[in-house]
Amino acid sequence: MDEKENKVPETKDTEAALDEAVKALEEEAEKETAAEKSATASAPTETAPVEAASAPKKSKKGLAIGLTVGVLALAGGGIGVAYAMTNTPENIALSAVSNFLSSNARNINGTIELAMKKTSSSIVTNCSSSINCISTAPSFMIESAKIELSSNADNNGQSFTTAKLIIGYNGETYEVSLGVVVIKDYTIYVSVDGVKDAAKKLLPVLTNGNTAYADIYEELVSQVAGEVDGKWWKISVPDLVDTVEELSSSEKTKVKEVYGCVTNVLDKIQSKGNDYAEIYKKNAFVNIEKYNGNKTFSGKGTAYNISLDADKYVSFANEMTDELDKLELNKCLEELEDVPGVTTSYEVTKVKKSDVETVIENLPDIVVTIDNGFFSHELTGIYVEKDDTGYSGKIDLTFSKSTGEVKVPDDAKSAITLYEDVMDKVTEWQETAECKYIKQNYPTYYKYYCDEDYHAKTNFEVQPNVNI
Repeated sequence: MDEKENKVPETKDTEAALDEAVKALEEEAEKETAAEKSATASAPTETAPVEAASAPKKSKKGLAIGLTVGVLALAGGGIGVAYAMTNTPENIALSAVSNFLSSNARNINGTIELAMKKTSSSIVTNCSSSINCISTAPSFMIESAKIELSSNADNNGQSFTTAKLIIGYNGETYEVSLGVVVIKDYTIYVSVDGVKDAAKKLLPVLTNGNTAYADIYEELVSQVAGEVDGKWWKISVPDLVDTVEELSSSEKTKVKEVYGCVTNVLDKIQSKGNDYAEIYKKNAFVNIEKYNGNKTFSGKGTAYNISLDADKYVSFANEMTDELDKLELNKCLEELEDVPGVTTSYEVTKVKKSDVETVIENLPDIVVTIDNGFFSHELTGIYVEKDDTGYSGKIDLTFSKSTGEVKVPDDAKSAITLYEDVMDKVTEWQETAECKYIKQNYPTYYKYYCDEDYHAKTNFEVQPNVNI
């Protein structure tokens, strides 16, 4: 369908006709009122003889009302035709995807789930002979993973995301909550909760089942997790660059300048949503067909099955590649050619139709929900299910309007401070772990090898009959 067919029919002529009809009605009413006033003013004081009744004149008011009703009927018919044209499956998909691409501010909620299946490939077979053959499952394996996601992005290009990660591992369930705020200058704020509890459950893995080390490793977990759990940490690339001792002062300045150049490119990408929507309109590769299954979906509106057009997707992807190349990210990175250990270029290859066709053939069933307005359409959800021989997966995400401005955590500490604090804890643990182990398992000989602060003595005399 070309661009002319995609446009909603013009309603300006209809509106003009309505205005003219109403205006005519008002003018006629004013004329009749003026005529009545004039007749009253010029009437004689004496009673005039009654004249013979004449045929009544036709009122133009009725004509104006009839014209108005007719215009309204035509307008209603035009709107009905326009509605029918814009609510074909092709135009619904075009409108919904275009609106989604052009909007930066939205709220996302939902879940992503993965469940592993025990198959023959997950069995370890130990055979000492053809008679004695034992098959066992691996000692540890991830059984399931689930992410409960909520994300809000505002009109300033800032976002706040919360995610709960739930892992099923070796019969245990581990939960870790993550909060991530990204602000306009691409500084990132991160908060993690649940690390301590999850790490304690993993102690048997860390100690390889040796209970003698359990208390020592639990101390490490408590100290490190205590620095992380429930606290906000600020990650700023310019701040991190300042801590790299291998870079000279001039190299640090150059890296920061390049970082600024890259963030400007990212800002341009965010601001060009309408341009990318126009590219999609020319290469609308998403086709929809009304869903006729018996499943229910959490998104508002009507459910549709999705299919993709390989030719149009290739055109869209390659035109988008050309568009992104115009932003000249390579020019930013070229400034880092003399800085050691930094990638100075990137390459984006053109998409091939054969590769796209292979991907499409292996895609699972995809369903979307679309809220169909009178002339606009909003993508409200996406749902994907896959049931393979080794796993089953499910994505259930709903989209809605942004819930407001993203706020920056006011109690965040620098990630550099976090790293330094954690490394101090780990170093202290490493220096004292051996002596703590000796005191716990060989208390009689502890004083010969360690001081009161659990640090190993530099000069000690090995005592007779000590086997540690």
